Amino acid sequence: MINFEEFKVKMLNEFRKEYVNAFLKKDSLVIEEGTIEATVSMQDAYEEYKLAKDFKFICDIFKKTLKEEFQKRRFKIDYTKVFPLIKSKDFGLGESTNFLRDELFLDLNILYAMDMGETFRFILIDDKYDYRKLKESAYKNLEMVSTGLVKLDKDLDIYSVAFLTDYSSSFILLNSMKQQIQRKVGSNHLLAIPSSTSLLVARNSYKYIDLLKTLIGVDPDPHKVSRHIYRFKDGHYEYAERKQIFTIIK
Repeated sequence: MINFEEFKVKMLNEFRKEYVNAFLKKDSLVIEEGTIEATVSMQDAYEEYKLAKDFKFICDIFKKTLKEEFQKRRFKIDYTKVFPLIKSKDFGLGESTNFLRDELFLDLNILYAMDMGETFRFILIDDKYDYRKLKESAYKNLEMVSTGLVKLDKDLDIYSVAFLTDYSSSFILLNSMKQQIQRKVGSNHLLAIPSSTSLLVARNSYKYIDLLKTLIGVDPDPHKVSRHIYRFKDGHYEYAERKQIFTIIK
C-alpha cells in the first residue's frame, strides 16, 4: 500500500503518459484535452484503491471512464455545415485553443468553421476530423452559396459581390469567382477584403487604390479581416499600397 501523497503523484504520472495536459490541483487530478476539462477526485480514487489494493486496476478504471466521457463530449463535425473563412494571420493567436488554419497569401490565413446558426464554431487542430473531407466539403458548401460580382458604380471598374453574406470574403477562394474577376477586371487586378462580409475587386489603377482605401474605411462590419489592398500580378498577390521609392540620379 502507498500513502495518499504517493498515490496522487503516481496517478499523475500514469495519466501524463496519455494526456500531456494533466496536473494536480490540491486533491484533484485535472485533465485538459482541447476545449474539454475533466477533474478526478483523488480522495475518491484513493478510497477505491484502499479497497481493491491494486493500483493498476484502479488507475485503468479511471482512465477508461475518462476516455468514455471525452468521447461523449468531443465536438462532432457536420461536414454539410463547414465553410472556409478568410482571417488575418493574427486572428485567434491569443486564444487558449489552436485553430486549424491554412496559409492563403501574405498576411491572410484560411480557417474552417461550422455554421451553428447564430454563430460559428472554428475547427480546432485537436478536433477529430478528416482533413481532406473537411476541406472538400467546405469549398463545396461555399460554392453553393456564392454570388456573382456587380459594379458599385457604372462609371467605375470596382466590383463587389451581389449579395453580402457571412462568407463574402471567402468567395475569392473559388475558381468560379477567380474566373469572374479575370473577365471583369483582368488578370492583373486589385483586391480588398475589409471584413468577412465584404469582397472588393478593381481594375489595376492608382486611382482605384485611393477609392478602395475609402471603402475599407467605411465598411460597417465589425468582423474585420484586413485593411490592406492587394495586387494580383504574375500569378500571385502583393501589397498594392506600399509605395515604390525611386532614386533619381542626374
